[in-house]
Amino acid sequence: MKDFFETYGAPLGALVGGLAAKLIDKILVKKSQTFLEATRLRDELRSENALLRQQLEQIELDRNEWRDKYYSAVESHIVELESHISELENPSSGSLG
Repeated sequence: MKDFFETYGAPLGALVGGLAAKLIDKILVKKSQTFLEATRLRDELRSENALLRQQLEQIELDRNEWRDKYYSAVESHIVELESHISELENPSSGSLG
């Protein structure tokens, strides 16, 4: 038995060591790939988030513009209605016709 280990011990040790190194390498590469994939996904989500924030900002600007137009139109109509009410209340002060 001593001759077996002396003859084949070093090659078997090298083989087992090589397999262990290869297994450890595969585990580390898999973790590295997982980390790189996670980093890529985070970058993609950040980019998409930035784009959505820009779109939301534009929507808010459009909303503010339309709100201002709405209130301006309402105010214009209120002034016009008040003018008509005033004319109806005081018909003599209206047009002299």
